[in-house]
Amino acid sequence: TLIVPISQKKITQTKSDIKPSSEKSIQSGKNNFQNPSNKEEMSSSKIQFIMPVKGKIINKYNPNNDKRTNQGIDFEVFPGSPVFAASDGSVALITDNTKNFGKIVLIRHEKNLISIYGRVAQVLVKKNELVKKGQKIGSMPEKLKDGKNLTILHFELRKGTKSVNPENYFKGK
Repeated sequence: TLIVPISQKKITQTKSDIKPSSEKSIQSGKNNFQNPSNKEEMSSSKIQFIMPVKGKIINKYNPNNDKRTNQGIDFEVFPGSPVFAASDGSVALITDNTKNFGKIVLIRHEKNLISIYGRVAQVLVKKNELVKKGQKIGSMPEKLKDGKNLTILHFELRKGTKSVNPENYFKGK
């Protein structure tokens, strides 16, 4: 639902309020927009995220590969590792109705961004709770069924419903 507020005041505009576009752009006949694929991410670059876990990225963002599609990134971490909120926000959803991702936590951030944390074992936050960047929101499984010494956190970042590369939003990138 889109709500458009209607002002009760009449808005009048004078010629002094109207500013001409720069002569440079008029002469070149080109617009000054960035590459469209970067434009969306550039507009949100003011929000910086931290990595949600201390671990190594083992699967990078790869949304267009037929064989190994990945809408987010995967971190290899030690069992029981803490999971942190990547940025300030509000917990929008906590679910465990998925087969491969254990419990999932969704946090809503500014500028229509949503962070998704998959394969979390213990969740320490509640729906609608406000969280701060770096706050512990959960932890990874303590014991693994397959006997491996490492576990994997799946992390996604979405702008609306579209996935974006989380690494472009991490501080220092």
